[in-house]
Amino acid sequence: MNIEVDPITAAISIIALITSTLSAYLSIKTARRKLSIDAYTYVEQVYAQIEMQLKDTPEALRFHGITNDDLKKADLTAKDISYLLTNLTAGCMEARALNQKEHEVEITDYKLRILQSEATRKAWPILKKMMGDSPCRQKIDKIIKAENKKQATST
Repeated sequence: MNIEVDPITAAISIIALITSTLSAYLSIKTARRKLSIDAYTYVEQVYAQIEMQLKDTPEALRFHGITNDDLKKADLTAKDISYLLTNLTAGCMEARALNQKEHEVEITDYKLRILQSEATRKAWPILKKMMGDSPCRQKIDKIIKAENKKQATST
């Protein structure tokens, strides 16, 4: 049995094989990324729903080590904490969904203005207790520390 192979046909076949293998790899990688984002988003939505309940169940703040005295000292209510925490959680979800690399967190101008406000900066020590140690929380912490330092030097 003598099989002759045309070199051009063989080259085209090899290129097609490499292209289809690469395409399959990229499709699987994209599907895994999407699944990861979908799962993360679902979990964060559940957390956001729980955080929104804090306004109606302020006693639950004690599970985070937050007392009524802490709220009074910071001039905050459970509704304030619920709003800010939900807002920051949504911002972290947005940052993670939009960025390819988990460690890169972009903060929108809208969120930056919220973080720079005196009321949010006063609330941050309490809010920080309720957020996991994520790249987003670390970025927020840096922004608030920088703003506190800026305010301290301008007075």
